[in-house]
Amino acid sequence: MPKLGDALKKAVEVKPQEEEDVSRVRPSSALMNANRRKIFQYLLERPCTSTGQIAKALELSRSTISWHLDYLVKAGYVDSHVDSKKKIFCPSGLISKKCIVVFSLLNQPAILSIYRTIVREPGQDHGMLREKVEYSHSHISEILKKMLAVGLISSIRDGRHVRYFPTDGYFQIVNEDISSQKEFLRKLIIKMNAEHLRPEVNELKGGGINILFKVPGQIARIEIPYHPLKTLILTE
Repeated sequence: MPKLGDALKKAVEVKPQEEEDVSRVRPSSALMNANRRKIFQYLLERPCTSTGQIAKALELSRSTISWHLDYLVKAGYVDSHVDSKKKIFCPSGLISKKCIVVFSLLNQPAILSIYRTIVREPGQDHGMLREKVEYSHSHISEILKKMLAVGLISSIRDGRHVRYFPTDGYFQIVNEDISSQKEFLRKLIIKMNAEHLRPEVNELKGGGINILFKVPGQIARIEIPYHPLKTLILTE
């Protein structure tokens, strides 16, 4: 297994005053359940996702997902937020509040498809986008308005056409949230240690983090991507 770099070792180091009194913590964890681990892993890769989206992706019933999400929220692994009257979920402390709306938008397949098209081929106009993503005129217009409102894209009039370009907003969000991920990882390790999971942290190629931990009868693992938003945009 790859060895931890000095920066990561320092980031996940638990200081004496931060250690929880494990003698008063019962030897159990929300992550001992396989379905909850799947849900938590999915949210690490797709933060700000709804119950229905998770159920569809993991091929489990909405009631099953909802029950496990409630458990993860109560256990402190996941937070719930309301965005446009829809409840969405995110690993606690993984991303900043500023990113919640952006992630919620980009976790919608139609919006992500259009944004990827603009990122990869800047300068698309409405007609060009319609040919490539095959959504209705009104649907594309509504999506473009939403992305303009959060600063993910900008528009420039070119004669009779309005062309769309990715802005620096995406890169600013990536850079801001990368700095918060070490703190997220450190707190996650403290929590897992308190729950007797004995996490072993290793760096992955590309900057992600692999955590191995003990659950009854096996060694489980979760992976934290280098940056979920970057992974979301660049991965098909």
